[in-house]
Amino acid sequence: MNKWAKCILVSLLIFIIAFFCVYTVSYKMINVNSKSFNLEATDGKYDYNVYFIPSDEDLAKYNHGFLFYYDINQLHIQFENSEENIETLSFYEYLSLNEYEVRVKANEDKEYLNYLKSHGTDVDGLILYINHAKDVSVNLVRISVFFAFFLVCFCVVLIFKCKKEFYFISGIIYVIAVSSMFSNGTTDFLVVDFLNKINEFMNSTKITYQSVNENRVIFLDTMKESALAYIIFDPIFEGIDCFSKKYRLKKSINDYSKNMFVIVSFLQVYKSEYNNKIILRLNNKHSIIIKKCEKEILKLEKNKDKKNNNIYYQLYKDIKDDLLFLTTNTNEIFVDEFIQKMYYLKYKLDKLYSKL
Repeated sequence: MNKWAKCILVSLLIFIIAFFCVYTVSYKMINVNSKSFNLEATDGKYDYNVYFIPSDEDLAKYNHGFLFYYDINQLHIQFENSEENIETLSFYEYLSLNEYEVRVKANEDKEYLNYLKSHGTDVDGLILYINHAKDVSVNLVRISVFFAFFLVCFCVVLIFKCKKEFYFISGIIYVIAVSSMFSNGTTDFLVVDFLNKINEFMNSTKITYQSVNENRVIFLDTMKESALAYIIFDPIFEGIDCFSKKYRLKKSINDYSKNMFVIVSFLQVYKSEYNNKIILRLNNKHSIIIKKCEKEILKLEKNKDKKNNNIYYQLYKDIKDDLLFLTTNTNEIFVDEFIQKMYYLKYKLDKLYSKL
């Protein structure tokens, strides 16, 4: 499996898992009867559920209850034999789908109408409240898509290192979303026509403008904002990654210097025992230095003028060649020659360290 296939597969898996985790937890935790929600849903008039949970004082004043509340719970068998109640989003989603029946039942209950009137509201306010509560579910989908796609962006850029591809795809998403916004949805008709031509060729069901518009708001616009949010954080992630790489590179150079003195001391003590050539090599613990040199060499080779004028080009090549020799040598060599190469490499690594 190639890099792109892995990236797509892992990204889809992360998106699905993150979406359902965020949505499920949020859906169960949200309380549509909270003080903050009721203030928002009633334009700051009430901090309690005035439409479905009257105060004890109001219940006493209006004969301890309203037929309306009990009637709407009988509109569908789903709410007769279930645990759904006015603290769940499903209750308001159902009422929104049956808006006409709710309006009829409310208007039939004169005491309930008087109760609403005494609180400065009416049945229209009731319907607005229901729809506002129902929209919470849609908003939870959007926030779930936002966080899920944000994690996908993180995965694509930082794990699979597909930064250019991420910026390109994000640019396409942004252009499509902004075009739809500036044209007030006109470009969505072009998308519908294009998708329907594909569906016609594949003998699939036609797509409506309404469905495209709803999915644009829920998915495309949300993904656009999620990509922009990641782009804001990207310089921070890049800075941390750059600092981490530089720290590991400096540590590797320091480790070589420390180990070199130990190895040289050992070889000088026992040098008399190795008058002839022997096979010597270091443990390969400095791959990060080699990778750094290869990256800089490749960068300089793309620009010939820079290559010819940059004094560090030869330095990178020498460090890479010497370090590869010292760590992969399979030929016999004199001890003094090996020590000399180690000292020479340390001198060049010190120059590289000062440049970092």
